[in-house]
Amino acid sequence: MTLWFVGAGISWLDSLPKRGAAVLAEADIIYADMFTSPIPPAASAGRQDANMFPHDEIMKLAKTRCSIIEARRWMVEDGGEILDNAEKPGYNVVLLTYGDPLVATTHTELMCRAKRRGIAVQTIHASSSPTSVVGECGLHHYKMGRMATIMRDQASMISPYYIIYKNSIESEHTLLLLEYDREGTEYGDGQSFFLDPVAALKGLAAAESGQRRRVVLDDTYAIVASRVGFGDQHITAGTVSSLVGRRGGFGDPPHTIIIPGRLHFTEVEALEMLAECIDPPPPSSEPGICVPRRIADQMVEKYAPLIRRSIEETRESCTGDARLIDILDNAGRYVSDAEDFVKKDGHADVAVLSIGYADGLVDALRQVSDIGFRGES
Repeated sequence: MTLWFVGAGISWLDSLPKRGAAVLAEADIIYADMFTSPIPPAASAGRQDANMFPHDEIMKLAKTRCSIIEARRWMVEDGGEILDNAEKPGYNVVLLTYGDPLVATTHTELMCRAKRRGIAVQTIHASSSPTSVVGECGLHHYKMGRMATIMRDQASMISPYYIIYKNSIESEHTLLLLEYDREGTEYGDGQSFFLDPVAALKGLAAAESGQRRRVVLDDTYAIVASRVGFGDQHITAGTVSSLVGRRGGFGDPPHTIIIPGRLHFTEVEALEMLAECIDPPPPSSEPGICVPRRIADQMVEKYAPLIRRSIEETRESCTGDARLIDILDNAGRYVSDAEDFVKKDGHADVAVLSIGYADGLVDALRQVSDIGFRGES
């Protein structure tokens, strides 16, 4: 009564760990999760369609009476059939995945449900795309920020756009996964779909035109990693405009995009050796992305002079009332504090609060003084 989570690695069964092969050989049921990433044609063992379920390839590693089932998205997310079979006494059930099994949150959730039902759980880890792509591009893992997924729907582009924004402020790199819909259920068209890197970059550019934070511009440097772990692996780097205009595109999926922050000089040297650089990487003295100004900086710069002007205008209406003058003086101190806080790392939120307090105090006093004048008249 065991549920095994077995990762095949980034080269599909060619990178399957030895212990994982031993587990498959003893399995009673193997559920092969094919919806998290496509198998590139170079690894499809001569199959014309890379989306074809690789039953025969898996069968070579399993015992004769093992049942091999394609685990579609709904089956893994529902989990009922997998867990019911894993509860049977003496049954070894395997969920076989591309890459590492616990990169996908769906698998982690299934593992937790299995443990709640008292099912023994074992994991065979393997190489994963997110970690492998970073190394293959010559980038430093400790400089990676939060990663994101880019979806086909333009309305969802705002989330990865602001993740790039936040990472770039900290000079961190952003790894972008691209939407994959093996079964065509996401949009109801029944067509297998993997978002093309050009479409993803154009989507980010469209988000830039609406948000205008100067996050993804034509000269922003980006990296497209294609089919990492397979024989036809290729890494291409250049500005967004050069990548979008690249003749012939980037070939078959899977693809991953990285928007680098400030590159270390060793990352620059590695990228020049490991990638096809349409444009040279930016030197380590310059960020590869136009580092946007923090929203807090923009707010304080915009509102501080306006609030100071309001303080002086309101002060004229409060002449003779020491209490109101004291409050106005405090409002001025809040403005000064806000300007000081934006200059300090990690104090952006406090700067916004300070400028907000100042604005609120002045607005309240203007209303009080206005009521007083109207009452006298």
